[in-house]
Formats: sequence, C-alpha cells, structure tokens
Amino acid sequence: MKDNYRIKSFKNILYSALSQIITILLGLILPRLYLVNYGSEINGLLNSTNQFLVYLSLFEAGIGAVTLQALYKPVAESDKGSANSILAATNRYYKKTGAYYLGGLILLSVAYPFLAESSLSFGQVFSIVFFSGFSNVILFFFQGKYNILLQAEGKKYILTNLASIINILVGVGKLVLIILGFDPVTIIVISCFIRIIQAIYIVYYIKRDYKWIDLSVTPNNTAIGQRNYTLIHQFAGMIFQNTDLLILTVFCDLK
Repeated sequence: MKDNYRIKSFKNILYSALSQIITILLGLILPRLYLVNYGSEINGLLNSTNQFLVYLSLFEAGIGAVTLQALYKPVAESDKGSANSILAATNRYYKKTGAYYLGGLILLSVAYPFLAESSLSFGQVFSIVFFSGFSNVILFFFQGKYNILLQAEGKKYILTNLASIINILVGVGKLVLIILGFDPVTIIVISCFIRIIQAIYIVYYIKRDYKWIDLSVTPNNTAIGQRNYTLIHQFAGMIFQNTDLLILTVFCDLK
C-alpha cells in the first residue's frame, strides 16, 4: 500500500514538473507571436481577459478544496456510499456555479468592449472574451466533480498529463494558425473547442473505470458546508495576484 502511494506521489510530482516546463515554454513563445503578428492591443486584451476570468471563478466559492478534504476519508476507507453522497452535493453546487459563471461570462463579454479603450470592434472583443471562458462553463457542468475525485485518489497525474497534452495541442494549434494568418477570434474559438476535449475524455474515463458512481443519491450538503471559509483565502489570493492587470485595463488602454 505504501509503495503504491509512493508511486502515485512520484508520478504527481514528475508530471506536474513537466507540465510547468511546457507552460513556461508556451508562455515565452506565444505572447511574442501575438505581439509581432497582431500588435500589443490583442496581447493586452488576451491577458486582461484571463485576469477577469480568474475573478469569475469566485463563483466556485472554494467548493473544490472543501470537497477534496471531505473525500479523503471515504476514499481511504473505500466507502463508496459516502463518496457518492459528497459527489452528489458537489455536482448540484457545480451545476449552479456553471449557470452563474455562464451568466457572468455573457455580462463580461457584453460590458468589456465599453470597459476597455480599444480600436477593436464589439464583435471581436465579445467573441474573444466569451470563448476564452466558455471551456470553464463545460468544466463546471461536467468535469469539476470528477477532477476532485481523481485528486482524492492520488491520481492527479492523470489530470496533469491530460492538461499538458491539451496545452501542447492548443499551443501548437495557435502557432500554426498564427503562421497561416488566421484572425485572433478564429484562433480563440478553435482553442476553446480543443480544451473541451479534456472534459469529454475525463467523463469517458470516469464512466469506464468508476461505474459505481451514482450522483442521484441523497446529497451530503453538510460535508461541503465549510466552503465559505475557503472562499476567503481564495478571494485574498486573487486580489494579491490579479489586481494589477485589472486596474491597468480599466484606467489605461489595452496596449
């Protein structure tokens, strides 16, 4: 048993490190391509959009961290009944979160062209903002609860590997599309649908290997009742890490 945990821990650390390296490389290459091919304004729009989307993720309200903690005991004891009741509660909450996030994303997409000074058209800005965040809507509705279960079982390396593959596909896809001269909106839309593949695979994997999961059982809402305390830490971290670009977007132009 201990050897099994050591192997899982090693895989999690190794694949997490590889994922970070890939993220860093893509972070060095793609911004320069955007700057050279589309100018500073598009690069500013993409960066500021990502920061606004981080704030929209507050709708998640710490449910992921609380669910992860609640699942550790049922997973360790192979108590599938308790795990199902916790996942059922999380599934309900994530569906509400997905609806709120979608509403917030639409409002942000409509308001953003008026919020930031830009020479881009309303349609361009709306499309870039909306499709930059739409894959997160799919995550909340279909994938989020399963991600947490895999983490509780020590299988985070599966998520890390899949995310690395998707990031490579998105990065290479953007690189090719930029070189071929596609417009930024097309690039963002295609990237969005590539990211949705991640959710499709996770749902398939769970349906195949976790046939015992039943989300129709009575939800254990008490198990995830501490989410508000986690939200405080999440909100503080977002203010510390993401306020600068938000202020620059509101008071300066996208360049």
